[in-house]
Amino acid sequence: MQNCNNCSGGGECDNCASSCETGDDGVATKQKRLNLKAVLAYRFDPFVHRLIDVYDLSEKEARQDFEDVKRYLYLCVVTGRSLSPPPRIDRIWHIFLVFTEGYLRFCKLCFGKFIHHRPRLRGEQQDNNHSPRMTIRAARARFRKLSKNWRIPHRFPRNAHKCCT
Repeated sequence: MQNCNNCSGGGECDNCASSCETGDDGVATKQKRLNLKAVLAYRFDPFVHRLIDVYDLSEKEARQDFEDVKRYLYLCVVTGRSLSPPPRIDRIWHIFLVFTEGYLRFCKLCFGKFIHHRPRLRGEQQDNNHSPRMTIRAARARFRKLSKNWRIPHRFPRNAHKCCT
């Protein structure tokens, strides 16, 4: 795994979410680990600017939206489960996906792998463990305080959870 320029190779690095470990042969190797602090610190201004333009948001609101998408993706990786995002986070994630190179770079740097968006196909059965409400419960348990982006609107269609897993 390639590390960032801030790594000295001796310990933990918040920028590349890696840690150095020494094997039995005495050689230090980079091991990928999940680091929420590094994930949330990741910046991708072209995406934030697109959120400002598309949703007419303030920069603060757009950065909060991006932070919530990063939290959601972190949650998917750390739980090892397929999770359905709340509607607003899903819409924001769709915009991030349009920036294919930036999204790929983010996934590789922060998680060591690409996080796929998999729409639920017609005819697939809903598993209640993959509903946005279950995702919100997992997020609340992991992060405690959540922004309004994690809410499900009252008019949220009952089968809308079928859009993502």
